[in-house]
Amino acid sequence: MKILSIDSALDSLCVAITEDESVISEIFIKLPRVQLKRLSDALKQIFQLANIKKEEIELIGATSGPGSFTGIRIAETTAMTAAQILSLPIAPVNTLDAVYASNSFDGITAVAFDARKGEIFTAIYNESDRLSDYLALSPEKFVNFIKDANVKNITGNALGKYRSMITSSVPNIKTYGDFFWYPHGSGIATVSLKLLKSGETKPFFKVRPFYMRRPEAEETREKKSWKAN
Repeated sequence: MKILSIDSALDSLCVAITEDESVISEIFIKLPRVQLKRLSDALKQIFQLANIKKEEIELIGATSGPGSFTGIRIAETTAMTAAQILSLPIAPVNTLDAVYASNSFDGITAVAFDARKGEIFTAIYNESDRLSDYLALSPEKFVNFIKDANVKNITGNALGKYRSMITSSVPNIKTYGDFFWYPHGSGIATVSLKLLKSGETKPFFKVRPFYMRRPEAEETREKKSWKAN
């Protein structure tokens, strides 16, 4: 099955075409706020690199969050448009799951994103299973959480801000470099296939973002409304 995978949920961009989980072509760019400018061109290029036609795609996988509110919307809107044109289902892939599935880890692993506002979005995994809920934790609670769960590895862009705090509290934990912090085509495709097999793909008009926290604009509007009243 040929899968088109799209991710722009974090500070990177990934567009890939896979045959099941095997990558045919992939464009990965790590650069903050690059998604809006580069996604359209990346989509055109990826089909040229793969040397296949759009009509050959059978499933679209797109990261649905958590991540940047703007980045999530860009990926999902692009995926919804493509799905509508090609009459295809969408696999809404959790970004934490996609990062874990994009890499190979030995032992219990935490994927951790910098959620800003003093929070970390996280989940823990082992082999092909997710062992926890998707959680939003303070850095201090996150450290206690991974200690209690006997986590051996940690990846994700929270390491950019919190690596020293984590390693000083959990000295033997293995941390990964920034290539391993982001979704890649093989991981998005892996999760997309699982969602397809479990009947969790959606038509384009039913896809919704998975934010884990309300967008800041909504919170601001609510505060203004409360003050006005």
